[in-house]
Amino acid sequence: MASRANSSALVEFYGESLCPDCRHMVLDVLAPLYENGVAQLMHLKYIAYGKVKDGQCQHGTVECKYNRYINCAQSLHGDSWFPYVQCLAKNLTSIATDAPGCAETQGWDASELDACAGGARGEALGKEAGEATTQLQPALTNVPWVIVNGVPVGKDFENLDRYLCAAAGGPGANRPSACADLTDNTRFG
Repeated sequence: MASRANSSALVEFYGESLCPDCRHMVLDVLAPLYENGVAQLMHLKYIAYGKVKDGQCQHGTVECKYNRYINCAQSLHGDSWFPYVQCLAKNLTSIATDAPGCAETQGWDASELDACAGGARGEALGKEAGEATTQLQPALTNVPWVIVNGVPVGKDFENLDRYLCAAAGGPGANRPSACADLTDNTRFG
């Protein structure tokens, strides 16, 4: 499980790179949190594995490759990985151009990321993601599968901003202004 700052909610996002709903999670749920400041309330871990069966990714071998790049980006670049994953989710045209192009956009060494994704480290990270996914209780039934502070939110991942603002405390708490208009949901505090 990922470590987190004391004041941050731990958000675990179990997904897969080519899943349309997971791309929606990245582009339409998570990206706005980074834009409006609510992301400062979370430590986000994207476990890119999803619904693998018999060693095959749900959306084919290309998805497995993208998943490796996502897991490697987090391993190599700590908390600065999200813009890279957002770039991948926006493009998804060719792993050969998307992975290095998005790395270069972030000012990263694309060859380092390639070496990770294509090597033993990427394989090990994929295995870790698979183990984390298969050990979930309750078990993953769909992706994205989002857990906030140990509590699965199910299909209510669309309201992640509300959960984060509620977990950050009530009135008077040091929260981003974007939290002001949200109804509190204290289930995750």
